[in-house]
Amino acid sequence: MRTLSIQIPEEILLSINESEQELEAYTKILLAISLYQKHHISLGYGAMLAGMSEEDFIYELGREGISIFHFDSEEDFARELVNA
Repeated sequence: MRTLSIQIPEEILLSINESEQELEAYTKILLAISLYQKHHISLGYGAMLAGMSEEDFIYELGREGISIFHFDSEEDFARELVNA
């Protein structure tokens, strides 16, 4: 596992009234959601990056209005709908 670091001005930490650990967890979730939404990582990798189960990651995606279903065309969607 690799570690990345970012610098956050102290004023921001004070203004959002969250601990460094809370901000780190929140940042990991946001990064995972963004990478998943852009189709750069899978659902499983998103959950891993966010530090949560796949079920919890799916819940977070839903809270952000992001679907876990991806279709390349309307025909793919229609075919999947018929098979459901």
